[in-house]
Amino acid sequence: MNYIRYTLVACLSLFIHLLSGQMSVDTLVSLDPITVSATRLDASVLRSTRSVYIIDADSLAAVRQNLSLADQLSQVPGIFNLNAYNYAQDLRISMRGFGSRAAFGVRGIKILLDGVPLTTPDGQSQLDHLAPENIARLEVIRGAASGLYGNAAGGLISLKSAPIRNRGGQINLMAGSYGTYRGSVQVNHGKEDWRWQGMASYLAQDGYRDNSATAVFQLQSRFEKDLNKGLLALLVNYTNSPRAEDPGGLNLESVVADRTMARDRNVDFRGGEEVSQLVASASLTKELRKGLQLESRLFLTSRDFSNRLPFENAGQVDLGRLFYGANLQLSSAATSRHRVSVGLDLENQRDVRERFQNEMGVRGALAFDQIEQFLNAGLFALGNFSLSDKWSAETALRLDRIRASVDDRFTPDGDQSGERSYWHVSPSLGVSYRMAPAHTIYTNYGHSFESPTLSELSSNPDGSGGFNADLKALTADHYEIGLRGKARKLNYQLAYFHIDLQNELISFEIEQFPGRTFYRNAASSVRDGIEVSAQIRLSTSFSTNMSYSFSKFRFGDGDADIADKQIPGVPEHNAFWQLTWQEANGWSAALDLRHQGDLFANDENSVTVKAATILDLRAGYQWSKYSVHVGVRNLLGEDYFDNIRINAFGGRYYEAAPLRNLYAGVKVSF
Repeated sequence: MNYIRYTLVACLSLFIHLLSGQMSVDTLVSLDPITVSATRLDASVLRSTRSVYIIDADSLAAVRQNLSLADQLSQVPGIFNLNAYNYAQDLRISMRGFGSRAAFGVRGIKILLDGVPLTTPDGQSQLDHLAPENIARLEVIRGAASGLYGNAAGGLISLKSAPIRNRGGQINLMAGSYGTYRGSVQVNHGKEDWRWQGMASYLAQDGYRDNSATAVFQLQSRFEKDLNKGLLALLVNYTNSPRAEDPGGLNLESVVADRTMARDRNVDFRGGEEVSQLVASASLTKELRKGLQLESRLFLTSRDFSNRLPFENAGQVDLGRLFYGANLQLSSAATSRHRVSVGLDLENQRDVRERFQNEMGVRGALAFDQIEQFLNAGLFALGNFSLSDKWSAETALRLDRIRASVDDRFTPDGDQSGERSYWHVSPSLGVSYRMAPAHTIYTNYGHSFESPTLSELSSNPDGSGGFNADLKALTADHYEIGLRGKARKLNYQLAYFHIDLQNELISFEIEQFPGRTFYRNAASSVRDGIEVSAQIRLSTSFSTNMSYSFSKFRFGDGDADIADKQIPGVPEHNAFWQLTWQEANGWSAALDLRHQGDLFANDENSVTVKAATILDLRAGYQWSKYSVHVGVRNLLGEDYFDNIRINAFGGRYYEAAPLRNLYAGVKVSF
């Protein structure tokens, strides 16, 4: 892979050359008024004291396959994705190491959609109800966000839907390799002071591997009403996925024999899941009087989930979840030189969890039954201060009250009911200095915490009910210094961070329950990293986008077996490079290169997963109200892994990724 190193060196050299040649002409730069809203107080990106990365609609090109958010997030430095193709496990997102241990879904990162939390109060996020083609903007905050959002906010991803138009709509159709089909229709209607949008979509896929088929149906309705100095927004989203098969992890010998095979026990026990989910929210933004703004929101999520794991003893899970809450925030006027805000978040999660014997895919006798609740109440105060024309400061202070309880309703093995509760304070402080009109240096400190989720607490290695009393909340202190700016045709970011963590949560499997994940705490860990990104306009037709992350994440010396070992699941080197071409006559094309370095599959670092380089090519043509696109994924046919199951029992770490595959689509606007 020497050519990869040469490419990275060449990209970095070009970045430095362009920067050094243009910093002297800062005063000629016309700065775009780009703001970030995910910080809960709108702030200029240039003056922000946090690591902020924004992807707008122009970058979320219609020529993408849009099966998940993996393609968009791959370009963000500090983010590493796994599991884009196993819909039974959902996309795994790691940000500066947070989320790398997740057995499924997203952990340790707060995710919002139009301000509505997709992350439950215990810290788990599922993205299976998202329609990526309808996302117009991503705001990513790398670093501690607990001062803003409380529990499990080692980072933040805020998703914004495309604006609702007064009329018209579009139809999207896509087909690809491995029996992949997706169709969606969107309709807009409205008048001067109100707008409505309805959308329906369906995705079906046979899958690259055996036992990996999926089917997802979605309905969504959005409504907005302009008020006197305010806005009312309503959202209803329904998702039904009656089929999401899980092919399971394989050992390396099985992968070499046949990449497409599923683990035999996953086939025998019909490994997979079914999900239905309803999300509803109402939000109101209103200026109460001059200089004071109110933001309020009510939301509710109802989720029914069942799965089949590849073993008999309590191998089928049935989960009914009700997640609801409200938030209220009062802020000073956006035109103020200094802005302050106070607010309250109330969130409650109620899980009814049952486990049954899995008799070769058929549900057997009840083996586990308990009701779990997680309540989080948070008070926060924020401040953005323009200290001078050059100096700015941001502060956040949040107090969270957490209460987790379990009502054990399966008592043949005794009653393990109980509760855990505590308070937590999360401060953050950052300052920035504008060295020139378009170049800023910043530094910040933040504290974050991450409680075990209800699913982690209820996973007892001894098979009993109740909560695992040995699990503790993870805490982290984040330190960062960075540089960002704009120089004519170049936008760039550079950041160095150091994170000290206590009670790092570690996932593992045991022989009695192969395929089920359990957790324990490590004493400590340390994370050091460097993140670089640059976007360059090469000409009127060509532009390039590149990012690189160096991640040295290691366990502390509190555990002799893993002391100073690299934290598994995250490569030390991760890079992205994109070249795009777009003509005024409607033609466009893009070439994406992703390189992930070696990473470890277990805590002891005895199993290394080799580095991989994946090249994707896509092209499209748009005329009038019609557009077509085609794409080739994994153009070089790289032999790599879509997912690595950390600390899997029996060496079954590996889930093979598809080799070269194709897709094509058409969009009609009306």
